[in-house]
This record gives sequence, structure tokens and C-alpha cells, in this order.
Amino acid sequence: MEITREQRKHWAEDPDNINFNNWLNPQVRVNDRLCLETLYETAKKWGIDKEYRHLNNGQQRMNVGKALRKVVPRHLWEK
Repeated sequence: MEITREQRKHWAEDPDNINFNNWLNPQVRVNDRLCLETLYETAKKWGIDKEYRHLNNGQQRMNVGKALRKVVPRHLWEK
């Protein structure tokens, strides 16, 4: 899967993505770096058991994030 610079920029500027990431990132980042263990611990708190360890870190974060969006009430991360 290849994502262009323009696609990444568009995604990063979407207000929903900004709000969701502002909610999730403090829970899964340590020293401003993604911590996969805390990512999966957070997912399990919300009933998500599927893991994507065969993928690179960014793809794991993307897939778990997508799953979390479906179960985390929007009012918790929406501003």
C-alpha cells in the first residue's frame, strides 16, 4: 500500500483525525514514540483483541486506530 504525500497531508488536516489522534496519542506514545504494547493494551480495554504484529508499526497503529474509532464513543474524542 502506497500513500502519497498529498493523501497523508489531507488525512492529517481532517478535524476528525486531529481530534481522534489528540485523544489516542497520549495513551499510546511514550517519549513521543509509538509504544505497541500500550497500543494493544488500550485496544484491549475497548474489547479489541485482534493484533497486527506482522505489519510495520505505522500499519499496526492505523489498523488498531480504525478499530478503536468504531467502538470508542465519539463524545470522548470529539471537540
